[in-house]
Amino acid sequence: MSLEAIRAKIEEDAATEARAIREAAAADLEAAKAAARARLAAEYERDSRRLDAEMADLEARLGYHASRGFDLEVENASRAVIDAAIDRAVERLASLPDAEYGQLIGSILGNCGMEGTIEVLISPADEDRLTQKFLDARSDMERRFVLSSERHGGRGGVILRSGRISLNATFSTAASLAHESLVMDLAALLPERG
Repeated sequence: MSLEAIRAKIEEDAATEARAIREAAAADLEAAKAAARARLAAEYERDSRRLDAEMADLEARLGYHASRGFDLEVENASRAVIDAAIDRAVERLASLPDAEYGQLIGSILGNCGMEGTIEVLISPADEDRLTQKFLDARSDMERRFVLSSERHGGRGGVILRSGRISLNATFSTAASLAHESLVMDLAALLPERG
C-alpha cells in the first residue's frame, strides 16, 4: 500500500470515527436536553401546584378576614344604633311631660324600701318639677322624703340616700345596668345579617 493510500485510509477512518463521535455527542446532547426538559417540566408542574395551593389558601384566608372584618363593622354599627336607641329612650323618659314624669318618679319613691328620712338628689334639669312639695305629697308615716341641696349628674330620675345607704335610680344608671339585656332585646329587632 502506498503512502497515499495509507493517508487516504487514515483520513477515511478518522472521518468515520469523527462522524460516529459527532453522532454520539448529538445523541447525548438530545438525551441531556430531553432529560433537562422533563426535569424542568416536572419542577414547573410541582411549583405550579404548590403556588396554586398557596394562592387558594391565601384567597381563603383573605376571604375569611374580609368577612370577619365586615361582620365586626356590622356588629359595631348595630351596637352604635342600639346605644343611640337606649340614649334616646333615656332622653325621652327625662323629657316626659311634668304629669307623666311626676307619676314615674312617684312610682320610684313608692317602691323605695328605705325607712325614716330619705334624702332625694335630683338632676339640675328637674328643679322646677321635683320640689319639696312634690316629695311631701309622697311621704308617709314610714318615710319622709327630703329634697337634697346636692344634685346628681345623671339624666332624669333620682338618687335616694338614707344614712350610708344610697340607691341610684337615675335613668342613665338604670339603662347602664340593663344595657346588655336591652342590647339583646333590641338586636332581635334589627334585620338579620346574611
